[in-house]
Amino acid sequence: MNRVPRTGRMQAMFPGAVVFDLFHTLVDTEHLRPVGFSEVESVARVIGAEPSGFAQFWADTYVERETSMLDLGDLTARYCDQAGLLLDFAQLDEIDTVFGVCKDEALRQPEPAMVELVATVASGSVIGVLSNCHAREVRAWSASPFVDYVAVFGRSCEITGS
Repeated sequence: MNRVPRTGRMQAMFPGAVVFDLFHTLVDTEHLRPVGFSEVESVARVIGAEPSGFAQFWADTYVERETSMLDLGDLTARYCDQAGLLLDFAQLDEIDTVFGVCKDEALRQPEPAMVELVATVASGSVIGVLSNCHAREVRAWSASPFVDYVAVFGRSCEITGS
């Protein structure tokens, strides 16, 4: 019997291009989320806002967050301006940290088996990643080991309405 080497099988299975979703496919954030942690509630606490009001604002700006390069600190500052809350640089730093709690670590240190899978597929195919991510996550992408294997990274935050 003629056996095809492992890499040959992978090339036969993925002959052209393969596109992965980023969060909850290549990287999982849930195991990094502290018990009871909510980004929105945590940010509301940092800025001294009523949680349900900030949560409504966050829900109302979902499309804007996911389809523009808007900085999440700037978006939070907009809420603070509308709500009459003062926001300082220390709070902005803390907000940035809150938004990165789960996703930054997941991007920097994904499961080794997933990195190995992508590396194997990349040996015979062009790899793309599509993600409904915002600008905050794009900053962390460069620290991911997937960067070495991904030729195209499509980010919803870079979609323009034109």
